[in-house]
Amino acid sequence: MQNYLLYQATGSINQINECRYALIKYLSLYNLKAPDTTSFIIYTDRPAMFEAFTSFFEHFEMKPPVPASKFQKINNASFEYEGNLLFCDTDTYPVKPLEILFKDLADGKFYLYKEDEKKEQLSGSMVIGLNSSNKENLAYIMNEVASSDSVQHDLKHSEIKNAETFFRHYKNLPEFKKLLHSFFTKTEEESIPNLIKAAHYFDAQQIQKDKEQYYTLPFYKKWFKNITGTGWSIKQYEKKF
Repeated sequence: MQNYLLYQATGSINQINECRYALIKYLSLYNLKAPDTTSFIIYTDRPAMFEAFTSFFEHFEMKPPVPASKFQKINNASFEYEGNLLFCDTDTYPVKPLEILFKDLADGKFYLYKEDEKKEQLSGSMVIGLNSSNKENLAYIMNEVASSDSVQHDLKHSEIKNAETFFRHYKNLPEFKKLLHSFFTKTEEESIPNLIKAAHYFDAQQIQKDKEQYYTLPFYKKWFKNITGTGWSIKQYEKKF
């Protein structure tokens, strides 16, 4: 059964860079050998920015952007592609191989990745995964979202699982966009293997932890770090590439 990873990267260079970072992180998980059972589909108005990645995938497709919600996009994709579908926000990236997740989708489960799991709001899910044969339940979810932005837990016979095991996000780290811009500007002539090596030395999740640890310090410790030039700054990570 074929698996499909879907991203939409349009307009802003930030979205383009985020999607390229996700591709780099994905390829690093598989040592540059993406499984031939997984296709990458990117809805983008700047396909030239992704041309260098095409040779590393058996199936890599770039399509014009779709002016629709993420639920509508994946619903449309479920009619166009047959198999397991995983729609991801550009500022999310995989941290482990996805075969177990895809097997769950084939078994009829849904995957979502929300910042606050206590909320039943689905429109904010950063990852949506399902099998194309599960269209009926997806339509049920979409109707619930349209009417009340919430969903009951009895999604017929399906089970919703948390994609956090497989993905991380950096929505709360806006500085990372600047770091990615600097990274891709400085390495624009580098090959994909070299980009993967360079990106190994900075990780969005670790940078988020570093920032949070710094801002939980007492005021006098932050002050001392600032005057000694050891305070937290996104610029410190630019030295790693």
